Amino acid sequence: MTQQNKEFNKISDPITDIRHYIFKIFSNWIWFLITIPIALAYAYYVNISTQRIYGLETVISVKEKQNPLFSGGTNIAFNWGGVSDKVEGIRKILNSRTHNEKVIRKMQFYVDYLEDGRFRMEDVYGKTPFLIELDESQLQIQNTLIKIDFFDKVNYRLTILFPEKNKQTIYNYEQDITDFYQPENEEFTVNAQLGVKLNLPFLNLKLVENPEFIGNPKTYFIKFNAIDGVVSNYQGIRTSAVSGTSLLEISLMGSNKNRLVDYLNTTIEVLAEDEMRDKTNFAYSTRKFIDLQFASASDSLKSLERNIGDFKEQNAIYDLSAEGSSIFAETKGLDKSYQQLNDRLQYFNNLEKYILTSKDFTKIPAPAIINMEDASISSAVSKLTELSVKKEQLTKNVTVTHPSYIAVNQEIETTKNVLLENLTSLKNTIQISVNNINKRIGTYGSKLASLPKKEQKLLNYQRKYELTESNYIFLMQKRYEASIAIAASVSDITVLDKAKDVGQGSSLPRTQFNYLLALLLGALIPIFVIVAIDLIDSKIYTVEEID
Repeated sequence: MTQQNKEFNKISDPITDIRHYIFKIFSNWIWFLITIPIALAYAYYVNISTQRIYGLETVISVKEKQNPLFSGGTNIAFNWGGVSDKVEGIRKILNSRTHNEKVIRKMQFYVDYLEDGRFRMEDVYGKTPFLIELDESQLQIQNTLIKIDFFDKVNYRLTILFPEKNKQTIYNYEQDITDFYQPENEEFTVNAQLGVKLNLPFLNLKLVENPEFIGNPKTYFIKFNAIDGVVSNYQGIRTSAVSGTSLLEISLMGSNKNRLVDYLNTTIEVLAEDEMRDKTNFAYSTRKFIDLQFASASDSLKSLERNIGDFKEQNAIYDLSAEGSSIFAETKGLDKSYQQLNDRLQYFNNLEKYILTSKDFTKIPAPAIINMEDASISSAVSKLTELSVKKEQLTKNVTVTHPSYIAVNQEIETTKNVLLENLTSLKNTIQISVNNINKRIGTYGSKLASLPKKEQKLLNYQRKYELTESNYIFLMQKRYEASIAIAASVSDITVLDKAKDVGQGSSLPRTQFNYLLALLLGALIPIFVIVAIDLIDSKIYTVEEID
């Protein structure tokens, strides 16, 4: 290597270059005094001007709970069982349009309470001296700011500006009807008081006092929004299951903590109410069915009482003879067994018809007023229900040609055929028992014929009355069980941690991060500029550079 190259490498030493740039940066320190304050000032502006966003959450437990007063298969609370992906189902419901619309309508969250802030219209829900009682059956103006100026704590002025007197959309929230209103002037003003209803062609409401408001009233704004738009905003509610548990965390973000608290707690209330209604639907339907049967049995019993009384009085016969009483005692038990077997046979016929004609086995009708004692039937129906639920879940993720879907379909067919075979076998067994009882009842025909005609008729009346009375008492018991099942049902939704404003800080803007970023940029920008200028500068300033 030549002497010239050695000298060149010595001059281009990295340490020398770093020292050179450090000297350059420190010699231009005035730039940092300019850029860093500017960057911090901008960060401050961003922090105070950005809409503050808060995040609140509630935690619930989703676990199927059975009424401890009842046991499956022996009473009105019976259900077929099967699998239940309860947590995942609840998550889908919470994000559904139907559920969120119920919550929006219940809370009237399509109404905005606003205040003119420094940078924007601020949501002041829960912080106004008034609450709105809206007449949902009447038309209300939509998407237009309504100004509320308070003179004192009771009197206010309501003002609406109609730009260029254009047609305004008015909407009926109860009947979902849209219409239009043509204003006569560009501005509408009316003075009113809290508690007095306003009935206008485009506005029907009453402002009432908010007892929780503390302070002096000022100027506020209200606005009525379209239901669909508001619902879509809340469908983004976040739900996350805690792995390995039945817990579900539900969170929501927004600019007003009062609104977040009310929405989260109300969405759980509506969810629990709907879930409870679905859970007791079978008991309600059964009680309705039993009420009809109970009324019919009651009428028959009263009619038989009258007929027996009239017959005894007209024929001067009041009691059965010893032989008649013996025949009646022997046939009474047979009549009752015959009725019970017939009820079971009728239910199994209906169940068989449902299995043969339906494609969805997730809602197989459970027995209403008979006891399900055959384990093979209960087991087969539970398995069929479980497989149907699994198939329904697979349809959301795979095609009908997927091997897992085909396998489930084949298993459903196999289980269905086994169930139908069991039903046929059980029906044949019951039919044999019915035939045997009929034969045994028939053997008493000759004994009955030996009795006097009047006593024969009285005995037949007594048999009918006894059977009807037994059925009446049985239905009364089942009606009582259904009522208790409804009253004592427990919800599968348990709130572990309600949403509450406990002074949580905002999630956005991230003030500390913004200041750190501003400080970093305020320092890096002048460094970058200094280095860039030095790199593109080709002038010679010192003798050392020439050497």
